[in-house]
Amino acid sequence: LIANPALACTQLIERLNALSPKDAPDNPGEEVQESKKRKRSAGLQMWHSVLTSGAWQDAPDHGLETSTPPPETPGFCHPAALLRSLSGRVRADDVVCVDTGDITLWTSLFLRLSKGTITLSSERLGTMGYALCAGIAASLTRGPHGKAIVIAGDGGFQMTMNELGTAVQHKANLLIIVLDNGVLGRVEFGF
Repeated sequence: LIANPALACTQLIERLNALSPKDAPDNPGEEVQESKKRKRSAGLQMWHSVLTSGAWQDAPDHGLETSTPPPETPGFCHPAALLRSLSGRVRADDVVCVDTGDITLWTSLFLRLSKGTITLSSERLGTMGYALCAGIAASLTRGPHGKAIVIAGDGGFQMTMNELGTAVQHKANLLIIVLDNGVLGRVEFGF
């Protein structure tokens, strides 16, 4: 959200005051909890199908159907489909920076890179937010034409998104991809 904070707060307060009590949910916390339960359930089902099918071990495309989004999620883009599409667009001289979390699993299964492409990852250290900082550093050390592709989840990106100011100030050449599952996946799903 980019806005004048004073104006945005004023407009938000006006809209909240305009709501009648009948428009407000009885318990807004219940809606949030139900939404979290649905997201967790969908995430667990997705990972269960990926890990138990074994199909991902057999073929380069891992045998997973990713073109049809789940019916309950309008606008959904399966991470596997996105990373497959990215695979053909990463140049050998790009640096790919992968964050910690679910995104590490998705990237390792579905992103195919050219020989010689440099990848940076904190591996099992659990350093959420690593990819953005690594991407900025990689872009700046490679010169004005060095591009870094940052692949992060919404949780990891939140940890260091303030560094976007550094990226802009120093003119870092970044492609930032944030996959939003609405939870800290590794924490929530327990693996």
